[in-house]
Amino acid sequence: MVCHGSMPPGKRVGARVHWGMRGRDAPSLVAPFGKPADTRFKLLARAAFGARLLSLAVASIGTGRRHQIRLHAAHLGHAVAADSKYSCLATFSEDQSWCRSTFLHRYRLTFWAPSQQLHDESEAHQCRLPLPPPMRESLRLLSPLSQSSSRELSKWISGDQFDLRSWSDY
Repeated sequence: MVCHGSMPPGKRVGARVHWGMRGRDAPSLVAPFGKPADTRFKLLARAAFGARLLSLAVASIGTGRRHQIRLHAAHLGHAVAADSKYSCLATFSEDQSWCRSTFLHRYRLTFWAPSQQLHDESEAHQCRLPLPPPMRESLRLLSPLSQSSSRELSKWISGDQFDLRSWSDY
């Protein structure tokens, strides 16, 4: 995901998520009466688009609440780029000049399924999917703020799914 501002290198958010009965299109809320939610973020790169500071980060969720990653990123003050629900209208409008869709992409999904073996162990199954071309084009428009950020952005721009590491490898 690309989010606004300079995200800290590692951050965990446990804010409760509530989505209530306001309709499918309404944003979720951080609220004490919401359901427990757990999101971890890791910073990969910092970049800029003009004067706007941006962060490329990965997220891992321990729960699956509606809009959880988007809401928790905004709760930290780092709304996802081009997110019409969780950023202000002016920011969303500016983002449209370089990114046409919410910059959040599930690049890797791991799930555990029962093994075909006779014992009770589970097997990990993984799916990896590189960024779609429009998102890679958006990344090309950003100016990395360091050599390490440049290297990391290049990996995501390349579209090579085998450069998409697991959470623990970042």
